[in-house]
Amino acid sequence: MKSEVIKKEPLFKNNGDPIIKAIQKTLNSRYNAKLDVDGLYKTKMKTALIKGLQTELNKQFKVGLDVDGKWGTKTKAAVRNVRKGTKGNITYIVQAMLYIKAYNPKGVDGHFGDGTESAVRAFQRANRLDVDGIVGKTTFAKLFGS
Repeated sequence: MKSEVIKKEPLFKNNGDPIIKAIQKTLNSRYNAKLDVDGLYKTKMKTALIKGLQTELNKQFKVGLDVDGKWGTKTKAAVRNVRKGTKGNITYIVQAMLYIKAYNPKGVDGHFGDGTESAVRAFQRANRLDVDGIVGKTTFAKLFGS
């Protein structure tokens, strides 16, 4: 039997994805990311998300990270578990990265609810991680690492 190759076209080819545009605007306003608000995911956006995460870890937990936008051992060591019921900017950053990686959290709003938990579980399952719905060090590393 011959297998068929399916070419997936971008959903928002001409105007960009409106949710990604909203994420870009938020990263620009919260972290001065200087991203083009075009609704297209580019490497600079991942760097901005990691810078946002590092900024929030420094603000909330006083961990003293260099805000360089690079995922490394110090950033991995500094992350805290994010789980259902968590609210805030770190949750927003996790939701944004899940959405970008095609795991829709059913809202990029900073509130870790059922949709985010389902997206995390699907991401963990697809990446052969322990499926617990909690974004811990291993899930963070898979989500933000290279």
